[in-house]
Amino acid sequence: MKNDEFKLSIGIFLLFLGSFIVQNYVIFPIESRIFEPEVVQIASLMFIPQGVKVIVAVLYGPLAVFPILVGQTLGIYMYTFDFQFSFSFGAIAVLGVFTPVFLIAYLERGGYEGDQDPLTKRNTLILGRKVIVIALISSLLNSYFASLLNGAMPEPKIWLRFLAGDMIGTLVVFGIIYILRGKIRTWLFEKSGVEQRKSM
Repeated sequence: MKNDEFKLSIGIFLLFLGSFIVQNYVIFPIESRIFEPEVVQIASLMFIPQGVKVIVAVLYGPLAVFPILVGQTLGIYMYTFDFQFSFSFGAIAVLGVFTPVFLIAYLERGGYEGDQDPLTKRNTLILGRKVIVIALISSLLNSYFASLLNGAMPEPKIWLRFLAGDMIGTLVVFGIIYILRGKIRTWLFEKSGVEQRKSM
């Protein structure tokens, strides 16, 4: 792995883990005051990590597999303190998000371009449509596998909460990126320009 790819992997991991910190210590406590805490711990109505996970998976493909696996495992472990369960959920997260990502990439016959950061391209709305489709498929896979992993559920239609939470979380994260897309592009262009000058 190249040094730049390693740094990017670390950045993806920290971003993803940070989304779990926000979820566990900000969103979960608020939701627990409104809904049953045992239900909220299984399926949030606004699951921010799903949005981050789908977007980085779409943008960076295979490079995001390991950061997502480790980040999801640690994120779940923060409130379950069960490593085996957390790792199983991490594996489910990777399977659930990268199955549609790789399938769509294969159908498009595109793949991933390592020489250019996808966010610097002016295709934010196209990216958004792809993110929403992948988030939907990923959420359905996540809810199915998570239902098997959790066993008996406190609500019979918990998969609807999985779906709603994942989709709302994805829309919130993508909405923030869309609003700040100009500043993000500027930062990325400046960063790439600095790196090019350093290498000359």
